[in-house]
Amino acid sequence: MPLSLKFFALLQVAGAILLLLRHSAGWLILITMSAFTMVAGVLALLSAPFLPPETLVNAPRIGSLDPRWLAALMALLAFLFGRFCWLHLRHDPPTNWRRTA
Repeated sequence: MPLSLKFFALLQVAGAILLLLRHSAGWLILITMSAFTMVAGVLALLSAPFLPPETLVNAPRIGSLDPRWLAALMALLAFLFGRFCWLHLRHDPPTNWRRTA
């Protein structure tokens, strides 16, 4: 696994733990990662039609679905996941958090 994926996975886990502990740093980390996921999804969606033939030869196939369509579908799902996470976090900022005893 590339170091960058390990770093972003660690960042998301740390953000989730901080969010569960009601630290605003966790909220900030996760809303930033959601925006990053949306941007990466859009860029992947735009680049899906231009995948080189070397990549398509080794790409996974599901049924008779072309690998370019599969890449575009996965990019769209990543964008939607990031968008839904961002919308939820946006509507629950740390200023709305109340401590209940």
